[in-house]
Amino acid sequence: MTSLSVVLLLACGSWERRIGLACAADPRAEACDTIAAAEGDDFTAFELAIPPRKRERMLEHVSLAKQREAVRQNRESCERGEAWGCMGLADCLAADHLGCEQDLTRAAALFDQVCHHTAPDNHPWGAPWGTSLADTACVSLGDAYHYGRGVPRSTERARALYSASCAKPTALGCSPLAHLRFQLDEPRADIVPTAARGCDVAEDAGSCLLAACLALGPSFDPEMARWFEQGCDTHDYPMALSCKHEEEAERCAHYFERIRRRGKQ
Repeated sequence: MTSLSVVLLLACGSWERRIGLACAADPRAEACDTIAAAEGDDFTAFELAIPPRKRERMLEHVSLAKQREAVRQNRESCERGEAWGCMGLADCLAADHLGCEQDLTRAAALFDQVCHHTAPDNHPWGAPWGTSLADTACVSLGDAYHYGRGVPRSTERARALYSASCAKPTALGCSPLAHLRFQLDEPRADIVPTAARGCDVAEDAGSCLLAACLALGPSFDPEMARWFEQGCDTHDYPMALSCKHEEEAERCAHYFERIRRRGKQ
């Protein structure tokens, strides 16, 4: 630390120290909101003002304060009828670690609202990942029905939502649809096109590897190597074991390993 930094810390450290210690002691303290709003050198002053052990606790509480602020913004946006706010709030309510008290029923209702276009998709920075918020919400709603999270469990409704999303340009629903059909023990050859679309259009590594696993058979399919390579690019090795039978899973894993080694040469 330079002499100038020491002088500055001594000059203003008492206020930053009081605020920092108050935040470290209570994650709900207004002091945490004050620190969360600080940027650059102002934020650094808070970090320098208290001992390392207290500093670590303070930073944890500041992170929670930032999450609370994000929740507040999403809630207000959703109340204005904006899809991006409803989607952010729904994601938070569906989790149990993002600054919200988990409410699966409310989350499912919000996913339904955005999925069916009852709120405008007018996020100032555009939809996440370059996809439609409605497509993302429909897949999340399908997940809710698939696993019974906040709504009665219904494979039929989950499948309908995944199928509709899979048919759209983003193809976001193809991966969960392929895996659902795999779980339902449908003919393997019938699932491959769905998994392949999830791989080629949505660029989902799990779909790539599932397509390759399902394509294993007496004859070698050149597409299988490409699907494995695309899945390998994301290092999603566990998905290689998604083949149904142990013997096929072993072949799947060996083939995946060969492709991986070849890619490193």
